[in-house]
Amino acid sequence: MACVTEVASRIKQPRGGFVKLDQFKVVEFTDDNKLQQQSFSNPGTVGATVDYLTRYLMGAKKVKAFEPSCKGVSYAKRYCGYDDAVEVAKSLLRAIKDVDKTSVECAYKMASFDAYYRATGWAVQNKYNAMNIAIDAVTISDIQIMVKRSLDFWKEYGPIVKDGFTFGPTSELDERQCFYGLMEKGVYGGYTSVVTCGDGDYLTKDTLWDFKVSKNKPMSKHVLQILMYWIMGIHSGQDEFKSIERLGFYNPRMNTAYILQTKNISQETIEIIENDIIGYEKSKQLAKFRKTKPKTYMKGDIVEHKVFGRGTVLEVKPVTGDQIVEINFEKVGIKKTMANFAPLTKITEEE
Repeated sequence: MACVTEVASRIKQPRGGFVKLDQFKVVEFTDDNKLQQQSFSNPGTVGATVDYLTRYLMGAKKVKAFEPSCKGVSYAKRYCGYDDAVEVAKSLLRAIKDVDKTSVECAYKMASFDAYYRATGWAVQNKYNAMNIAIDAVTISDIQIMVKRSLDFWKEYGPIVKDGFTFGPTSELDERQCFYGLMEKGVYGGYTSVVTCGDGDYLTKDTLWDFKVSKNKPMSKHVLQILMYWIMGIHSGQDEFKSIERLGFYNPRMNTAYILQTKNISQETIEIIENDIIGYEKSKQLAKFRKTKPKTYMKGDIVEHKVFGRGTVLEVKPVTGDQIVEINFEKVGIKKTMANFAPLTKITEEE
């Protein structure tokens, strides 16, 4: 029960990674602008602001462009006692119109709501308040430069076919079977019992792009992450992934792109990532040989997970022969899983 970034970060890779960065073609861009800061106080929020604002200015609806933040707004109200979160978010979204100072400042505050979605437990514990996040004039200026660079990049490498893409199956019936771990290639979706969530940045006609707003080159974990996106996309059965011939990073902070031809990725590497990391073979075996009595949970149950620790069941959605369980873990926030696959133990009385 983990997302792509979590899995990619904890995997021990060969020296230099399964695919080395020097296999990527490096493309450097130039402009007359220079960023004023070497580091940001909230680099994750800065990166999200550049990403979401770029998506909006490329034509996406605001709610879609800021989709993770909007989910965070819902979580803030539902789980963190932030009663006016929705009204605040609506006000911020209304004020976002272009790449002017006010728009950037509101986009930054809106992107700060990501924390409620991605780290709910932490947000509750630290009494996090997105509206208290401050942004200075220098950071605003740097974000404006990076958004403009991103827009220029897409003029050359676009158009975008899909943004904020996920790896779910192609039909409602497949979605049910996907949860059982029956991950036949191109039929039941790209997720497995090992990698249960994760979303990528952009797809063009022939390239899967990942945006990084970092002062450093992509690391081996980032390369593994984009490899996983590509392989999961193929397994999802979605048509857009069938024409992908290149994997690319674009960093508007460095104004540099890194591009890899998928034909240069060895079959051995692909199979290792498919079976040993994402877990397609493991998922099929679990589905085929599982003979244990189905587990059932109710809202309010206290459970223990071998990795994520203790949590409380928030919602339970029945599916044929199983349940989709939404759990708020004390250490890592809210996650969803299938009851029969997760290494959960029900705690009858909270200790």
